Amino acid sequence: AAMISHLGYEPNYYDYRVESISCTACYGYNYTAWSNWFLKEEVLTALNVCGDAGQDAFAGSAGGCISMGAFDAHDTFDYSAAVARTLESGV
Repeated sequence: AAMISHLGYEPNYYDYRVESISCTACYGYNYTAWSNWFLKEEVLTALNVCGDAGQDAFAGSAGGCISMGAFDAHDTFDYSAAVARTLESGV
């Protein structure tokens, strides 16, 4: 709430300089054109995609996302600490 108040808009998840947008295929950005590109026959052929692989992620309003369920529900790994250690080491 403080960041939104400071910026004057709700920021994009990945780039706070850009305002977040909402639509059926949006996840901060509108991924529709990108998703449609991945489903073009020539792209599928060039990437050697078999059958309907990619449909779950790119068709409709998925925006490149797939449901992973609660795959990390019981995970105790501290991802934030790992990122912090990486950044602190200068990587």
